[in-house]
Amino acid sequence: MSNATLAARLTSLVDRWDTREYQMIDVLTKDSDVTVTDATGKNRAIPSFPKLQKLVTSLTDALTGEVSKAREINSQTVFYSNAAKDSATKAETSATASAKDAVSTASDATKANTAATAASASATSATSSAATSTTSATLAHDSAESAKASMDNAGFSAASAQSSKASATASAALSQQYANAPLNVQVEPGMYSAQHWAEQARLISAGAVIYRGAWDASKGSLPAQYKLGDFYFISKSGTVGTVAYSTGDMVVRSETTWDRIDNQQVVTSVAGKTGAVTLSIADIAGMQQALDGKASSSSPVFATGTVQIGSSEGKFTTMRYDAQLSINGGPYSAIWTSATFNPATKANTDSPVFTGKVFIQNNAVHVAGWGGTPTDGVVIFGGDSWIYKQASAFKFKNEQASFVADLKSGGTIWTSDIFNPNYKLDWRASLGVAATTITDWNNATENGWHMAAGAANAPGGGWFMGYVSQHNNDWIQQELFDFTNGPDVTRYRRHKMSSNWGGWFQIRHSSYRTFVQPNDPGGAAGEGDLWIW
Repeated sequence: MSNATLAARLTSLVDRWDTREYQMIDVLTKDSDVTVTDATGKNRAIPSFPKLQKLVTSLTDALTGEVSKAREINSQTVFYSNAAKDSATKAETSATASAKDAVSTASDATKANTAATAASASATSATSSAATSTTSATLAHDSAESAKASMDNAGFSAASAQSSKASATASAALSQQYANAPLNVQVEPGMYSAQHWAEQARLISAGAVIYRGAWDASKGSLPAQYKLGDFYFISKSGTVGTVAYSTGDMVVRSETTWDRIDNQQVVTSVAGKTGAVTLSIADIAGMQQALDGKASSSSPVFATGTVQIGSSEGKFTTMRYDAQLSINGGPYSAIWTSATFNPATKANTDSPVFTGKVFIQNNAVHVAGWGGTPTDGVVIFGGDSWIYKQASAFKFKNEQASFVADLKSGGTIWTSDIFNPNYKLDWRASLGVAATTITDWNNATENGWHMAAGAANAPGGGWFMGYVSQHNNDWIQQELFDFTNGPDVTRYRRHKMSSNWGGWFQIRHSSYRTFVQPNDPGGAAGEGDLWIW
């Protein structure tokens, strides 16, 4: 690695450190989302601490607003409930007054009826006394008129009482509707019942949370008195049952249990400051000392220690001040530079290409794995010539000679120093370990040994064994032995000439004798004996 390359890497490392520190200052001070580089080098947008604080404040304000709305709706519900109650009271008073009117009118009608009866009696009396009492007649006429007027007044009073009763009944029914009409049902245009407003208040309060203050979790229990939506801030850490609560957490009451809200990531202050925080280097402990200990981005000087340069693969190169180079564990005393090393002259470890000879001293070439089988392997000699080891066999191919050969399990490779095919007979059954059995001696035409018992075209019966000498398929000689007759073995011979078989003739019997003498043996010789003189 050259000095320029090393300096460039160190500069990049210092720049990354500067960037990280500036990003952390933005996280602590800016009122917006900020960009932070993670350990893998990727940029990620996250909200700053001041923005998180504002978000929490906004959520708290929204929660407080919902509680205020619930209280306002509750006040409206009480108002409409009182109005409905007042309407019911008025309707009841009206009904009572109408009933009283009806009773009074009935009394007037009775009086009028009595007066009419008296008037009728007076009229009867007046009729009988008309002749004598004109004054009485006149009085009777006046009484009758008065009685008629009283009856008319009684009818009007009864009708008025009936109307008042109907009005009272309607008022009572309307009061009942203002008290109990269901949710979202109008009693009159734009007007709803007390039941409607009470249900509205219940629905809103059921979805709201109500801050009840702080709670000390170190007591080992949660509030025993509660309503749905009650919540507390934990003022002191503690464990209740199996749940650990930390200072700053919240507990909210659901329909069945207390739910814990982890608020440990809520920022309460930055460097001891709250509100809209503006930080300086002095506000952060150790910041100035850390900056003083950094090397300059231009011409950095490292007096002691180790410089570590990271890479995207998770590997590291380190250089120590004593000029030792450590790469992934080292160290190594030598540092190669472009003056002493040229990577272009080295083969890759993956699919290397060698243009010259390859020498392997005191070691072996290992070819392991082919076609998914670790114990197989192939050596290729350019083009399509190769040696292939497959299971228990070897295969060979020579592209230029156009042949493929197999060496099976247990086979032997014969070479010219141990084998000359010119000195070997072509293999056939008649040249095997045992003679070939036949059924017709006319068909025994191949060189070699043959045998048969009772075969056609034999010189006699029984077993015969013999050999065949072939010039070609038209010129053949057969010589047989009658080998089952013990020591008296007889030989026979015949020929096939120009495709025609000749007859068998006996060559010699074991009992034949040979006379070697100048005189004729005469009668001493028998058939088949030989005389040599």
